[in-house]
Amino acid sequence: GNCCYGNAVPGDAFDNGADSFDQHLPRPGATKMMVTKLKDQARFDKGWIAETLKVHNDLRMLHSAPPLQWSIECAEEAQKAADFSTRFDGVQHTHNKDYGQNIFKGKPGYYGAEDAIKSWYDELTHPGYKWTPETDMDGMSGCGHFTQVVWKETTHVGMSCDSSGKGYIVAHYLPAGNVKGFYRQNVLQGG
Repeated sequence: GNCCYGNAVPGDAFDNGADSFDQHLPRPGATKMMVTKLKDQARFDKGWIAETLKVHNDLRMLHSAPPLQWSIECAEEAQKAADFSTRFDGVQHTHNKDYGQNIFKGKPGYYGAEDAIKSWYDELTHPGYKWTPETDMDGMSGCGHFTQVVWKETTHVGMSCDSSGKGYIVAHYLPAGNVKGFYRQNVLQGG
């Protein structure tokens, strides 16, 4: 079946309003096929963008963090990072200090945008994030993907997959989260 839902092109404006992106949400599971069919072009697909924003923003809302907006710049850099991982056949963080970065690897065609984002968020319970004076300053080992997803001062996200369809999904965030000394005001407990 066709998995494309009105492709955006580079430079197109995408309305990030909370009411507007819901209309572009793909049918459940559609982004799983985008990983193998659209590959690196998923970053231009309105359905991919809508699902990326909705899942992130629904989770951020649980932690009183404002909604993210789509960034084509972040998506372009995320796509390059996904391809970088394929060259090494393993998850490779690019350590660009300008961007926060989350990487997911799953069996191609079985995992999509929602799966990647929820796997990062699930660090809240596995290994389990604890709000303590220590984590208020330094965060918590094994929970960096979760803290980046809900980081309050982050305003933009872009997410893409590798161009080979190998199942790498990367999100880049601006401004980057996980800044030492700023966890208390950026990683808020869910209510």
